[in-house]
Amino acid sequence: MKLSVIVCTRNRPDKVSQCLKSVLDSNFSDFEIIVVDQSKKLTIKVKSERVNRFRMAQTGLSKSRNFGLKKAEGEIVAFTDDDCIVDRNWLRRIADSFETEEEVSAVFGKVLPYQPEKHKKQICPCVFLRERKRIIDAPCLHWQKIGFGNNMAFKKEVFRKFGGFKEWLGIGSVGRSAEDAEFTLRLLLNGKKILFNPKVKVYHNRWLTKEEFKKQNLSYCCGEMACYGYLAFKGLKLGRKVVRKNFTDSYWKLRKAAKKTLFLKKRGLRLLTEGLKELCFRFRGLLVAFWFSKDESFILRAGSRRILRR
Repeated sequence: MKLSVIVCTRNRPDKVSQCLKSVLDSNFSDFEIIVVDQSKKLTIKVKSERVNRFRMAQTGLSKSRNFGLKKAEGEIVAFTDDDCIVDRNWLRRIADSFETEEEVSAVFGKVLPYQPEKHKKQICPCVFLRERKRIIDAPCLHWQKIGFGNNMAFKKEVFRKFGGFKEWLGIGSVGRSAEDAEFTLRLLLNGKKILFNPKVKVYHNRWLTKEEFKKQNLSYCCGEMACYGYLAFKGLKLGRKVVRKNFTDSYWKLRKAAKKTLFLKKRGLRLLTEGLKELCFRFRGLLVAFWFSKDESFILRAGSRRILRR
């Protein structure tokens, strides 16, 4: 079983080199690495026959992942990010997961912070620390039960059948993030199964201050609403639930901030500003969802339409 590892990068020469070295150190032998490089200038220090580097003028994570899919030769396509370090057993565990659980179309794994002892006052986003192995066969909240795009693998055939990542979602797009969530939910809506295996491990080497994380979270708010809002407009009950939850969350945050402001508390105005920004990004995500729900056809097999009404 040949695996293709797709790593998309932009202006991170040191981090992508560290990522590639960790993949090359794998104890699995039959694999290739596709590097999709959207940088203006980037020198990858790693040289190996396994590494195939492609330049791409356009920016956007989904665009680069779809480009990588066209170049990939493996039966299984694995994704990690250029700021991640993969476990030495990562590819072996992915291959074993697909061999032992033949019915699954995708495998997600555990994401741990890299060297947290060196970053005690910083935050590592997109970690996923679930411990229990499980098969997911119905739409659910990706950040609770499935995992993230920095540690995922798919049978390549599902991309041929259901298309690639939506290019209006993900970093560098109008939707900002959540391209991994949308594609995963698309598979589940079409009756496919996904395995979460905590033994499939990567380490996320991205650390943010509290202020940087607040800015990053605005993109997550936008992407979450764009992804689940899109599904809501297509009739999925889970999508409507997430949209309601987002706006309810904004309501209570703003109400609390307004109270503090009225009582002349120092933090009130700052919390009010932050709450309004978050609400604006959520509205933006919902507008993106509405626009593309009207513009795109919805890939769904007839037997799964009952899921929309759950």
